[in-house]
Amino acid sequence: MPQFLQDTCALSSMLLARPEPELSTWLSTGPAVFVSVLSIGELRRGTDLLGDTEARWATDPWIDTLIASWHRRIIGVDEPISRTWLNLPGS
Repeated sequence: MPQFLQDTCALSSMLLARPEPELSTWLSTGPAVFVSVLSIGELRRGTDLLGDTEARWATDPWIDTLIASWHRRIIGVDEPISRTWLNLPGS
Protein backbone atom coordinates (compact mmCIF):
# COMPACT_ATOMS: atom_id res chain seq x y z
CA MET A 1 0.00 0.00 0.00
CA PRO A 2 1.42 3.44 -0.89
CA GLN A 3 2.19 5.79 1.95
CA PHE A 4 2.08 9.58 1.77
CA LEU A 5 3.71 12.34 3.80
CA GLN A 6 1.58 15.47 3.88
CA ASP A 7 3.33 18.78 3.59
CA THR A 8 2.57 21.85 5.63
CA CYS A 9 0.76 23.64 2.78
CA ALA A 10 -1.74 20.80 2.36
CA LEU A 11 -2.43 20.73 6.09
CA SER A 12 -2.77 24.49 6.43
CA SER A 13 -5.14 24.62 3.45
CA MET A 14 -7.62 22.82 5.69
CA LEU A 15 -7.92 26.10 7.62
CA LEU A 16 -9.37 27.93 4.64
CA ALA A 17 -12.97 29.05 4.87
CA ARG A 18 -13.77 26.56 2.10
CA PRO A 19 -11.13 23.81 1.99
CA GLU A 20 -11.07 21.54 -1.02
CA PRO A 21 -13.48 18.67 -0.26
CA GLU A 22 -11.30 16.18 -2.14
CA LEU A 23 -8.32 17.03 0.05
CA SER A 24 -10.38 16.76 3.22
CA THR A 25 -11.58 13.33 2.17
CA TRP A 26 -8.13 12.17 1.11
CA LEU A 27 -6.50 13.27 4.37
CA SER A 28 -9.00 11.26 6.36
CA THR A 29 -8.95 8.10 4.22
CA GLY A 30 -6.70 5.99 6.36
CA PRO A 31 -3.42 5.23 8.04
CA ALA A 32 -1.34 5.60 4.86
CA VAL A 33 -1.28 9.40 5.24
CA PHE A 34 1.36 10.79 7.62
CA VAL A 35 2.59 14.17 8.81
CA SER A 36 6.09 15.16 9.88
CA VAL A 37 6.82 16.66 13.26
CA LEU A 38 8.53 19.42 11.24
CA SER A 39 5.19 20.31 9.62
CA ILE A 40 3.65 20.59 13.09
CA GLY A 41 6.48 22.97 13.99
CA GLU A 42 5.90 25.02 10.84
CA LEU A 43 2.20 25.30 11.66
CA ARG A 44 3.04 26.45 15.21
CA ARG A 45 5.54 28.97 13.86
CA GLY A 46 2.89 30.30 11.51
CA THR A 47 0.46 30.82 14.37
CA ASP A 48 3.16 32.59 16.39
CA LEU A 49 3.60 35.03 13.51
CA LEU A 50 -0.12 35.87 13.68
CA GLY A 51 0.40 37.52 17.07
CA ASP A 52 -2.51 38.06 19.42
CA THR A 53 -5.25 37.84 16.80
CA GLU A 54 -8.54 36.06 16.31
CA ALA A 55 -6.94 33.95 13.59
CA ARG A 56 -4.33 32.69 16.04
CA TRP A 57 -6.90 31.84 18.68
CA ALA A 58 -8.82 29.83 16.08
CA THR A 59 -5.71 28.09 14.72
CA ASP A 60 -4.03 26.95 17.95
CA PRO A 61 -6.90 24.60 18.96
CA TRP A 62 -7.02 23.25 15.40
CA ILE A 63 -3.33 22.28 15.62
CA ASP A 64 -3.93 20.66 19.02
CA THR A 65 -6.79 18.63 17.50
CA LEU A 66 -4.60 17.64 14.55
CA ILE A 67 -1.90 16.37 16.93
CA ALA A 68 -4.41 14.44 19.03
CA SER A 69 -6.15 12.83 16.07
CA TRP A 70 -2.97 12.08 14.09
CA HIS A 71 -0.75 11.09 17.04
CA ARG A 72 -0.02 7.64 15.55
CA ARG A 73 0.73 9.15 12.15
CA ILE A 74 3.17 11.89 13.18
CA ILE A 75 6.68 11.01 12.08
CA GLY A 76 9.72 12.21 14.00
CA VAL A 77 12.99 13.09 12.32
CA ASP A 78 16.18 11.19 13.00
CA GLU A 79 19.51 11.14 11.21
CA PRO A 80 18.57 8.53 8.56
CA ILE A 81 15.36 10.42 7.77
CA SER A 82 17.26 13.68 7.45
CA ARG A 83 19.66 12.02 4.98
CA THR A 84 16.74 10.74 2.91
CA TRP A 85 15.15 14.20 2.97
CA LEU A 86 18.41 15.74 1.79
CA ASN A 87 18.31 13.56 -1.33
CA LEU A 88 14.69 14.30 -2.26
CA PRO A 89 14.07 16.41 -5.35
CA GLY A 90 13.51 20.04 -4.43
CA SER A 91 15.30 19.79 -1.07
